[in-house]
Amino acid sequence: MGHMPSGPDTTDCRFEEHVYNREGLQSDAHMKKLEVYAHIVRTAGTCGGRPRIDGHRISVSDIVIWHDRLGLTPEEIAERYRLSLAEVHSALAYYFDHVDEIQAEMDAAEKLEERVRRGNPSLLKKQVRG
Repeated sequence: MGHMPSGPDTTDCRFEEHVYNREGLQSDAHMKKLEVYAHIVRTAGTCGGRPRIDGHRISVSDIVIWHDRLGLTPEEIAERYRLSLAEVHSALAYYFDHVDEIQAEMDAAEKLEERVRRGNPSLLKKQVRG
């Protein structure tokens, strides 16, 4: 498994819930699955705290857009952005397990972009019309 960062402002994307029985021991029947996404981290102040590829400022949503909307294959993404194929697949796996979360991030970004465009008309269009 790859490097798992640690520190006060970096968390890897691991989620675990412990369930204990009356004797204080973990009950196998009630254990939740541990989700580990190698290569995926969240860092406060980097990419808005969104899930991203460790060591890069490339978010999971970036990978999804390149793959789903632009039609790039995982191999093309890896080559174009100097990532390992494992990093790309880990981002896609994270997305498929968290579709609602990532889709909400992408929708919010699109709404912000639209508001910015409406508030800042193109200078080129003004010159062409003028």
